[in-house]
Amino acid sequence: MLPITFVLTLVASTVAAAVLPQASDKVTLDVYFEALCSDSRNFIDNQLGPQYESLSSFVELRLIPFGKASFEETSGGGFTFTCQHGPNECVGNKWHSCAIHLSDDIHQALNFTVCLMAEPTAHLKCAREVGLDFELLFSCENSGQSTELLHKNGVQTLALDPKADFIPWLIFNGEWSSDNQDNGLKDLKATACQIAGNEPEVCQ
Repeated sequence: MLPITFVLTLVASTVAAAVLPQASDKVTLDVYFEALCSDSRNFIDNQLGPQYESLSSFVELRLIPFGKASFEETSGGGFTFTCQHGPNECVGNKWHSCAIHLSDDIHQALNFTVCLMAEPTAHLKCAREVGLDFELLFSCENSGQSTELLHKNGVQTLALDPKADFIPWLIFNGEWSSDNQDNGLKDLKATACQIAGNEPEVCQ
């Protein structure tokens, strides 16, 4: 029979292992943005774009283009969208949605996003720069597929709790906080490192 002290130590170790984050755990970051939003562009140009390569070792990124938009179902079973900065933004959101969907990985998706946020009509140029098949991208944007993708983004965005009252909206590890929002917009790397306990090597 095992000594009681050994059993208690074993149980305590097992419980600790179950609740403590493992070394392989990543910080998750969901970025809700919109195509013609100056605040989205500033964050992507000055924080997310330049910083993500170094953060990618411990940050898992998702990009959700929709922003402060809305949608209505049509009689034909599709959807119409109304976007904060007008119809062209809805079109831009569709291009972003298709590019994210067709990208090989988040790095390619982000590179396209950075490019298109800087030049909102440079679809062909941005696709070529990041190695996306433009014919597939064009086909997606000009079909019901882009509507489906943007609708999916809209469902996620409109279901946020609390609701996004500013775009871009940053959610770390599945939970929104005003501190992480404000700090992340100003210094994404420092915020992600703080959330990760400053343990990743890039944070040292």
